[in-house]
Amino acid sequence: MPPFTVRRLGPGDEHALVLLAHEETDFTGEEASPPLAPADAHAYLSDPAVWHWHAEADGQPIGFLMAYVHRQRHGEARHVLFDEIGAACARAGGVRAWDAHW
Repeated sequence: MPPFTVRRLGPGDEHALVLLAHEETDFTGEEASPPLAPADAHAYLSDPAVWHWHAEADGQPIGFLMAYVHRQRHGEARHVLFDEIGAACARAGGVRAWDAHW
């Protein structure tokens, strides 16, 4: 299995979102989505309530996890809402490699 890295994206990582948009078919089996406009990508990555984790091998996305810090009206003031999880099964062992990393 080739080595890969997992990290939380932030401002300055807009290129990773572009790569993910272009490779979306490998994650979802659906047509690729257009990437966010640069200003929108920067706002997304700058938002402290957005947690976007990115796994890559050889500069290519192999997995991601996107979650929101969600405010609540009762109980705990906040919780994390997992919105999207994707793993490219064709690269770097896909889900098996992602699971083994954690």
